[in-house]
Amino acid sequence: PYIYRWRKYIILIFVFAIILLFCTFIKKLLPEIDMVINSQCKNPLVQWDGKFLKLQIWHNPSKTRPLHYNIHHEYSPDSKIDFNHIQKVPHAHSKPVIYWGTHHKTGTFLAKKIFSKICASMNWCCIFLSSRDSIHALNAVLHSEPVNIIGHNHWIWGPKFDKMSNYRFIHFYRDPYKKIISGYRYHYDGIEEWSKKILPFEKACAFSNSSFQKRQSISLPQLMEHCESIHICETCCRKAHEIPFNRSNSSPFFGIHSHQSLKMDNNGHSESSVFFSRPFAEYSFMCEHLGKPARGRSLQATLQQLSPEEGILSQAALDLYETLTMARIFNETFSDPHSLNIDLDYMTGNFNQATKQLLSFLSPFIPNPHQRDRLHADLTFFDLKTSPVYRWSMENPVINHVNTQHSLRQSTLDFEKALKNHPDFMEAYRTIFELMNIKT
Repeated sequence: PYIYRWRKYIILIFVFAIILLFCTFIKKLLPEIDMVINSQCKNPLVQWDGKFLKLQIWHNPSKTRPLHYNIHHEYSPDSKIDFNHIQKVPHAHSKPVIYWGTHHKTGTFLAKKIFSKICASMNWCCIFLSSRDSIHALNAVLHSEPVNIIGHNHWIWGPKFDKMSNYRFIHFYRDPYKKIISGYRYHYDGIEEWSKKILPFEKACAFSNSSFQKRQSISLPQLMEHCESIHICETCCRKAHEIPFNRSNSSPFFGIHSHQSLKMDNNGHSESSVFFSRPFAEYSFMCEHLGKPARGRSLQATLQQLSPEEGILSQAALDLYETLTMARIFNETFSDPHSLNIDLDYMTGNFNQATKQLLSFLSPFIPNPHQRDRLHADLTFFDLKTSPVYRWSMENPVINHVNTQHSLRQSTLDFEKALKNHPDFMEAYRTIFELMNIKT
């Protein structure tokens, strides 16, 4: 009986140790849990979609929000919002705010982990919005919550935050070639569910007829039809058409430059619903390499049917407007002392140095150097090169977000060479390369 009793205790201690180890593992892997527990937000779950590992386990609050908080319904007549008075920039906030923004394949998962850890350690109110959330959702959060950090994984707005000077903006970007290649491999494997669905990619040809060879105004219904083909970022497509294209103007974006048909008031409100066409080379490229080959097919099926040299061009066409948005934000923020642009590939290769630079940039918000040092040490868990546990979490079949074991034989240099040798691609991406000062 004596031995039996001790055996029970040993088993209990072992089970308890396993549970403790598992909880420690989950807390390290999911800093979002601590962020919510320690949050000073009135509603810490406001940004959670109710999913855990892609399973719906809780109510999704986005289902009950106003219609125009979703970018897909922002301009819908049912949204009951006056298009002529749409707020183009984030509202001024009564206290300093840290903003972070990413784009497709520029480090969204990593950014969420880093800022979740910072928020949990600082006991801050942090809200991370998703790609479907419009400027109205962002402004609603700024009005209703004592926000310290707000992030968006399809950031499209400029750095000229209205009447704000005490802010920090962290923008995650990537070399356009690497962004396209990463997206191609990701969609080739069909990791995202939408890439397996048949979508109206043929609408990418809406502006490819000869009448659009001359610059002209575009109506909202026309633009909505065209942008529907750009599933990655429809808002990027609409944003790209808001200001008359002018190559002599280095950054014709964000409503900073007025035009006789599209005037912006001091609050960033548009006084007209007229949009403007872009260079015909962009429309022609998108139609030829996305609209035509993907007609009646899913993106994954299209990429798998085409040769790698053609498939990479289809991905480039899909990426064009979102990459243009990334390039414009990079251009606008490059000399802004309140903004920090982080190259994802630099961060992946130099994680220790990059996170140290990031925390130093945030020193006005985290003035205690010992706190920054502790955070820097904690963030090393998310270094893919030195953290096998984190790497496994990103490569496992459930997440599958970082996959180096793809089935394609072509190297990154092979794909980059194919893009550089294609004149239509180089012309379609010309503005992007100019904005990012990339030599061609």
